Amino acid sequence: ENANSYQLITVQTVDKPLDLLFISLEIEPSDNDLAWANDIVKAHPDAYTIVSTHKYLSDKGKLDTKREYSREGNTGQEIWEKLIKKNCSIKMVLNGHYHAVDGEYTLVSRNSCDQDVYQIIQDYQEREVGGNGRLRYYTFDSASKTISAKTYSPHTGTFEEDEDSQFSIPFNY
Repeated sequence: ENANSYQLITVQTVDKPLDLLFISLEIEPSDNDLAWANDIVKAHPDAYTIVSTHKYLSDKGKLDTKREYSREGNTGQEIWEKLIKKNCSIKMVLNGHYHAVDGEYTLVSRNSCDQDVYQIIQDYQEREVGGNGRLRYYTFDSASKTISAKTYSPHTGTFEEDEDSQFSIPFNY
């Protein structure tokens, strides 16, 4: 039913071509879904990999540990243990769902290769006017080796400038 998918693109950086692998997982993915994702990552071991899923990290800074939508699906903590932590090419995890505080948080954890993994939530639906259409976009800059995040509301025509809404992380490829 196409609840899980991936895209592989090749981009030219300042020094070499780079494969970017984007894996999208359904809410509370099953063990079979995670096995599929592991197979995709293993088939592209040199790709800079970003995983997105609906429910993973809360805006209180904790990985999700409660099943709400499935009996046997995996929580954020289980996704970390079964997929993210053990695959050293996974550099980022993006999700939404949580908006109890302000819908934003970044957690940096070390994977099994002792590398940083940036886990980022953005969900603005509980803010004024349903979030004013806020969106987060990321700019990958191979020259400065950074990924810049900016949060923008097309309804108000403004950027948020606090440290949770506008920041940079290393782009180590």
